[in-house]
Amino acid sequence: MLMQLVRLVFWALVIYLIWKRVRVVVRQGAPSEPRFRADPRASAPPPPPPASDAPDSPYAVLGVSRSSTASEIRSAYQTLVRKYHPDLVATMPVEFREVAEKKTKEINAAYSQLKRWGVVS
Repeated sequence: MLMQLVRLVFWALVIYLIWKRVRVVVRQGAPSEPRFRADPRASAPPPPPPASDAPDSPYAVLGVSRSSTASEIRSAYQTLVRKYHPDLVATMPVEFREVAEKKTKEINAAYSQLKRWGVVS
């Protein structure tokens, strides 16, 4: 009797986990590429930093100068992410979410670039 109960609970758990995964795949679609792939840029040396007055410079995106310390850059990054995070406008129209997502991606890309250059750890 106890073994039957254990077997029943086991299969119920298996079915639940399969159902949960199927639900995620149906919502997001099946992955088109492998989940983990090697980054071709990982072995390439980082490009030289652009001039700080360039509009697409990571420093300009984060609103800091080239002479800023790592803690100042990190603080500016955290402030901007808090300000433009898409979850803050989740209940607003789609246009606001799209703008917030775009701005957050720019901020994250700028901070990631500074991390690759070794400016921020």
